[in-house]
Amino acid sequence: MITGGGCRSGGRALAAHVANADANEKVEMGPSRGLFSDDIREQVMEVTQLATAAGHKRPVYHTHLDWPKDVEMTECMRADFWQRFEAEFGLENQPFASQIHVKSGREHEHRQYSLLRDDGHLVSMKQDFARREKLCRTFEHDHQMPLVKGKHNKSVIAALRADGRPDVADAMADLAKGPPGQSNLSPRQRQQFERTGIDPRQVGLAALAAFKASDSPQAFRAALAEQGLQLAEGDRGAVLVDASGSTHSLTRAIGTASKAEDGTRIKAGEVKTRLDGLDLPTVDAVRADMNAPDRPQGQQADQSDQDRVLGLNGGGPDLEGREVQAVVANAEDAADRMQQIASGLEQQVKAGAELDQKAQAATKKKMQTAKEIADAVARNIEQAHTNKERLESELVRRTGSEGHAKQEAVRNQPAFSSPQQRTVATAPRTARNAGGVRGQDSGHPRRGGGPSSRTDGHHRETRRSGPRFARNLAANRAINRELNSPRYSGSFDRIRAEKARLDAAIKKPPQPARKPVGVTLAGKTYQDELSRLKDPSRAVLATARQGYNLKQIAHGLHTVYQDIPKADREQMVKDTIKKALERLREEKEARERLERRQPGRKPGSSPTIRR
Repeated sequence: MITGGGCRSGGRALAAHVANADANEKVEMGPSRGLFSDDIREQVMEVTQLATAAGHKRPVYHTHLDWPKDVEMTECMRADFWQRFEAEFGLENQPFASQIHVKSGREHEHRQYSLLRDDGHLVSMKQDFARREKLCRTFEHDHQMPLVKGKHNKSVIAALRADGRPDVADAMADLAKGPPGQSNLSPRQRQQFERTGIDPRQVGLAALAAFKASDSPQAFRAALAEQGLQLAEGDRGAVLVDASGSTHSLTRAIGTASKAEDGTRIKAGEVKTRLDGLDLPTVDAVRADMNAPDRPQGQQADQSDQDRVLGLNGGGPDLEGREVQAVVANAEDAADRMQQIASGLEQQVKAGAELDQKAQAATKKKMQTAKEIADAVARNIEQAHTNKERLESELVRRTGSEGHAKQEAVRNQPAFSSPQQRTVATAPRTARNAGGVRGQDSGHPRRGGGPSSRTDGHHRETRRSGPRFARNLAANRAINRELNSPRYSGSFDRIRAEKARLDAAIKKPPQPARKPVGVTLAGKTYQDELSRLKDPSRAVLATARQGYNLKQIAHGLHTVYQDIPKADREQMVKDTIKKALERLREEKEARERLERRQPGRKPGSSPTIRR
């Protein structure tokens, strides 16, 4: 089994590739998750739009699964492999789209996963090549399939032993011997072959034959020209330009062809030595010379001769055609990016509208609550007035025939305090005993005295005595007790304070939702080191080695763990940095001890945390 894949930007180009019915004998839509559309192109675009909403450049992981032609891959076996794949990379709940292709009689499956998690970060796909090889070897062993030799056999064997699969590691012992396995063509070479019709392997064999048949730079150039290839200066060294104008790395083509022929790779230094003294033109100059209209026909390689020498099935497009294709591809990419930007803006507008609706709903609810409380306050006040009128009516009914003036006097009489009520209640008794108690002042109410019973020389009975006075005093006390009770006195103040608070809350504009703080560069570096080292203190030291000071690291930790409450987060950051400083101190002491034991040895470099 063979798998391939990588992180992509997705979009229209990827959708056109997986939905291309001309390049495949059969194209079917496979299972999907978390998507709404039922079309291949729309599903790929939906995965792209879901992932690019957070602003990441390559948020889609495109992978394919190929199995041998003679192996019948059942639905259960295919589901088992994808379950292992998702468990290995943490893609169990991620949306994906899939397609089933049949090409050259072989069936294979494509999948596009959205790497965007719920927290806004991407799923880590580090070392995916070796991890995919480990999955394939494990799957082949469990399903009694022949083991395929990969490129990372030794790393895969070590990982299998660490994961508790020594049986698979022992079965791969023979695969680790000799050179690692490699695919015939890289993805870029395969796409170039499909686009131009010129096989890069045949180009490499032709270049190898010219290299072996020549002994000087000029002879090497002439031998390549006979094969229909021209030398040019590329961005990273000498390249070969074929009849379609496509470029091939000279050193890589000769090295790969020589290794495939006899197992020995011709080194790049030998190839560069063969080019000493040659003045190579640029690639653009070679392409312009190939497409010049007034170029003599004798200088152009005959197409049939190229088919005979290189085994070509036909030439590719000329320079003008390739320029048109490049313009079209750039236009499609630009349109794809504009669509992604528009989709992101649309989602932002929808999110803002949802926040506005929530704020309006909250304000409406507060206003409704304030209205209900205001109605309750009005009812309470009205009930208080009703009770007061009832009590006053009861008092009037009890007083009977005292007269209108006396009723008004009782109604308007101020409330007595407790000391005054006691004084009034004891006034008749103290007045009678005023003259018989020694040391009491008859003119002071607290000392048992009272108003004088003589006025203008006439002796008359005071009005603060008798049964009528007692009845009036009792009714007055009942009214005062009712009006001074917490039911009326304190409740009015609380109602007014609650009404003022609600009025202020209604007038206050709704606060927008606070956006989460993005993770700083120091925080992202800490996350990468933590996923690699699995130890927070060691990750802090590794972050310090990359030039971040203590303040930047602490702020980065706060942005990484911003979902934790502030008090717990601050304590955790302090403990993590404290452990890192202790580890740094221990490493320094260990180096000093080593230096004392071995004076001639230079101490190793240690990370310094700049404060």
